[in-house]
Parts: sequence; C-alpha cells; structure tokens
Amino acid sequence: MDLTLKIGKDGGEKPGMSETFDLVIVGGGINGCALARLAAFNGLQVALFELGDLGQGSSSASSKLIHGGVRYLEQFRLGLVRESVRERADLRETAPHLVEESRFLFPITKKGRHLRLAIKAGMLLYDGLAGGLRLGKHAWVNAEKLKQKEPLFLPNEKCGAYEYSDCTMDDSRLVLENALDAKQLGAQIFTYHEFVGVEEDLSAKDRDNSELEVSVRNRITGTDRVVRTKRLAFTSGAWTNSLVRAEFKDAKDQVRLSQGSHWFVSGLPIQASFILPVPRSNRYFFVFPWKENHLVGTTEVDLGSQLPDKIIPRETELQELKQLLADFFPSAKPHWICNFAGLRPLAYSKGKSNSKKSNNNSDSRSLNTAKLSREHEFHKLHRAVFSVVGGKYTTHRPMAEQFLHFILGKAIPFNTLQGRLFPGAWKSMEHRSQLKKEISELGVTDSQLIEVWLKRYGVRALDLARLVLSETEFQQVIDSEHHVVAGEIVFSAKEEWTRYSIDFLRRRSSLFFTVEGGKKCSSLVADWLAKINGHSANASGGPDYHKFLEDHNHVTVT
Repeated sequence: MDLTLKIGKDGGEKPGMSETFDLVIVGGGINGCALARLAAFNGLQVALFELGDLGQGSSSASSKLIHGGVRYLEQFRLGLVRESVRERADLRETAPHLVEESRFLFPITKKGRHLRLAIKAGMLLYDGLAGGLRLGKHAWVNAEKLKQKEPLFLPNEKCGAYEYSDCTMDDSRLVLENALDAKQLGAQIFTYHEFVGVEEDLSAKDRDNSELEVSVRNRITGTDRVVRTKRLAFTSGAWTNSLVRAEFKDAKDQVRLSQGSHWFVSGLPIQASFILPVPRSNRYFFVFPWKENHLVGTTEVDLGSQLPDKIIPRETELQELKQLLADFFPSAKPHWICNFAGLRPLAYSKGKSNSKKSNNNSDSRSLNTAKLSREHEFHKLHRAVFSVVGGKYTTHRPMAEQFLHFILGKAIPFNTLQGRLFPGAWKSMEHRSQLKKEISELGVTDSQLIEVWLKRYGVRALDLARLVLSETEFQQVIDSEHHVVAGEIVFSAKEEWTRYSIDFLRRRSSLFFTVEGGKKCSSLVADWLAKINGHSANASGGPDYHKFLEDHNHVTVT
C-alpha cells in the first residue's frame, strides 16, 4: 500500500522551476549512479542529486572486492553467488582498468570452523556456478608450498590452503564511471545538492499522472531549486530511513546499519590475497594487496537503525583488526597508514528475527548482522516514489535493472547494460598498448606516469594527456612521488564533478592511501579547484581535509 505524502501542494510555478524529468534520483552512490546510467540508456530524462561528492558515503568505503561471495555458499544463497560470478566476469570485460583478477588463499587452519572436505566441496560448487565465466580454477596448495609462498603465515602451524580467483577494484572510480556514462547518455548529475523535500502537485485533473515537485538546495551557493518529475527514487543507502521518514508520516525503517572498518598498511611482505576466519565467530576477514600496499578488513558492528554522528572506525574495531593480523602473521611488522569505516545499509526486514535489544557484547552484535543477506530490497512509498536498500557492489548492474522494472512496471521492456563498456574501458590488451604508445607520442615521457593514468582513467588517459600538454601551467608537479600534475586536477574538476580537495585526494587520485596522505599538497589542490570551479574565497577549502586525516588516524597526523 502506498504511503501518504505529508504535504500536498496546489501547484503553481515556482522560482527555479526546470523541465520535467521522467526520473529524479536522490543519492549518488553505486546504486544511484547505476540506476541513472540504465535509465538514461533507455531514453528516460534523468536527474541525480547527491548531497556531497559522488560515492562519498558507503560506496567509497567498501572492501574493494568484486567477488562471487565464497562465504555465501554456507548460507545456501546459490542464486546470489551465481549472479555475482556472472557480474564479476562482465565487470572484468567492461571495466578492465578498475577491476583486476587476484588469486586468494583460503587456508585450512585450526583457527577456522571448516574441515578441508567442506571447503573442497565449496570450491567445486564455486567453480561450477561460474561455469564458462570462471576466472581461474581452484587448486590445492599443500603445507610445504604454502610455507614457501607465504613464510610469514602461521609459522607454527602446518596447514595447506585452497587457492581460487576473485577480483579487487577501485570502488570510488567505479561509481564515477557509472556517472560518467550516465552523463554521456543524457542524465544530469548534480553533486553537493541536498534533497529538501517532495510535494505532489494536486492541481492535476488526472491524479494518476500528477507530477512531483522535488526541492533541492545547492550546498555551495546556498540557492534553492525545484524540479518536476514523474517518478522519484531514493538510492540513499544508510541515509534512507531519515529521508523517507521526513516525507512520509507512516514510514517504517527500511535500513538496518552495520559498520565495517578497515586498516590500510604498508610493510607487509605478503604476495597473495587471503580470506581468513575470525576465531569464535561465523565471520571472515581479508588481507590483500591494494594500491601498492595492503588492505586489512573488515569488522562488523550492528548499529541498528541509528546513524552515528561520525562514520569513523571505533577503537575496538581497530584493535580487533590489529590482533587478527598479529594472530595469523605474528612476525609481520606492518606500518599502519590510515583507516576508514563504511556503513552497510542492510535490508531491515530481513533482520527482524535478529533485532533483539543488544547488550554490550560487541561479538554478539556482530553475529546478528553478519548473518543478514546482502541482497537488495525495493519499497514503493507512494504511487510515484520508490526506494532501494541493501545490495552489493558486484551486482549493482542487475540491481539497477530489477529496480527500474519495479519503478516502471515489469510490463515495460527496456534494454540491458550487460556488456556495455564503461567510458574508460579498453577493448583489449593490444588496445591498451596502443594507448600507451599514443600518449607517449604526444610528449608524455614518464612511463610510470602513463601507467598511473591508464589504471586510473583507462582510455580517458589520452584526453587527460592532451589537456596536460595544452598549457605549461598544467604541467606543474603537485606530488612528484605519486605522479600528480596540475592538469589532472583541472581535468578532474572539468570532467568528474570534483569540487574540493577531499574529493580529489580521497576519491579521484587516492593520495589519501599513501604514507604522505596528500597533506602537503592539499592546499595547492584546493587552490586549483577553487580557480577552476569559481568558488568564493570562504568556500574554496570545502571540508577540512586535515581534520579528515586526523579522524582516520592517518600516519601524517599521529
């Protein structure tokens, strides 16, 4: 049954009124950008409004994995695994610059819960569900070979491991490429625009075709705007409960929140990627190479439906990850660079049986949400207002298809995005080699710089190179160690909705994930962005990047 909007309006033109859209989307994370891309691909007039930067919430704080979900096998979610391995293969083809295959080790250790036979059965099933889309067949690594490959792993325990393939990815830039393709297809993308409210135009004679008036506020200029739309979709993740309750008087919570935290470390002489059991629980954690160092995560803390004041790791989470790493790699001497936390917006209705009032035992809290499905769930709030909660990165494309069917009605056919290349995708390794050659021939002589650009921008690196070489000032070195020049900031501002230094340092260039953290160049980046974006002097800095580093225990401020 549709919920009732708190306020209905009598119509009438308003200042700032724009054209009518077929679909307005509130939320610029992976779900919102994927929906915008699909809807625009099918000819809908789409506008997306994001409160801050694209992907700045949960979508840039994931575990950086595109995976089939080995752990879902023991929960018998075979449909989710089958869909995930299919999408994993599709993303390897459509975003090869952002999604890379990695070999993972799943050790059979005394610290785990499963015997070798059970894991073997799971590996066979995992490969079988992938079928012809399998990346690499699983293999057994005996204790002797495991010690040779990874001598730091459990030095006092003789154990072997199963080796299998999954993928790592750059989550922030995958969100961005969804948005870039959506824009190329005609969608209008607005960052730093806050959703203020929605009202139904009651002046229409045909109530079934009445339009909605969506109010938004530009957070940079402070100006308000009202747009009309036939349909409204909330893809707001962890913020869904508060947004929906503000507009619908009878709305119930849709999202149950779980926090997951990660450490990013250097100095680990570990070559492989590991999936390891968390002792005395049904959880696993990962240790794998990422951005020239290693990512360790994740935790699971049940937050119920209440948003925390700050989304930063708790001290208990950080200590847990440190202890887990020490338990499995006791002689390792990692250097802790930084940490980050993200909120998992789990479908609340799927967790009701586990939503007993929690006590102070953090492990019992984590067990509740660890058992919950990561599958998405749709809600119809009103004749023309919808929301999606839950979901996982790997299956963002089919989620968008199912959600658009839900919004439009299943009887309305539309085209799928399966197999469509993202804007940065090269068509083959030969194509990649040709791009490298063309960039070099333009005059970019630093081969390492070219490699960085190709991994970050894919084929769009050629456009970046042309821009950088067009003006001498664009060749100013911003960070010599990590190959950042001024032209990249300009390109990011003009082409990728980059407004503030935190957008560039945390989500576009990933300088946040370096030992220096981008701290030294943050003011210079902010100045360039203010110049390109035309911010006023008091707005040019945007969010305090140094405070952001401090909140995330970055080595530069400890």
